[in-house]
Amino acid sequence: MGTMIEPLAVAVRALRKSTVKEKDCLVILGSGTIGLLTLVVARQMGYKQIVCTDTAEFNRDMALKHGATLAVNPLESDIVDVVKKLTNGRGADLALIAAGANNIVDQATACVRKRGEIGIIAMITEKIPFYSYQIVINELTMYGAMTYETKDFKEAADMINNGLDLSDFITQTMDLEHTQEGLDVLSQKKEHVVKVMIEL
Repeated sequence: MGTMIEPLAVAVRALRKSTVKEKDCLVILGSGTIGLLTLVVARQMGYKQIVCTDTAEFNRDMALKHGATLAVNPLESDIVDVVKKLTNGRGADLALIAAGANNIVDQATACVRKRGEIGIIAMITEKIPFYSYQIVINELTMYGAMTYETKDFKEAADMINNGLDLSDFITQTMDLEHTQEGLDVLSQKKEHVVKVMIEL
């Protein structure tokens, strides 16, 4: 479990940077490794309803298994409609972007309520367009979260030391000689994968 502290700390940081006090609804756009860990941390922090999205069925199933209220395929359902229905038209308090689809910033800004927040934690290196009017008219706040501070790392370690079980997220275990294979599984999604453990 110690190997999971570092990525868990990224999720802690992503949520701790938010200044919204309400925790009625959180949207996580993208349920890969960091998205799923953000879900786990959000549950620890007391978010009441958490909506996750992903195009991969395995990732959506993992999100539901670990406490998501809903797990939605954004190619098949309108995530904004889903969130509005769940919150009686109000919108989410916070949306976290953990994937890099072209329209994902617009999805996030449309999902959150007035004066809500959007956190970007995905490493999006390509330029993507977004509709800035939503940010202005609804007075939204947007922030980025890169890694973590020492206090975030400590909080992640405390969660695991206090019994948080993330063993489900270690989906493959390989020896040192198969490290490249493990990296290929991760980068090419050759198998259902969250984290690959290399044993020395």
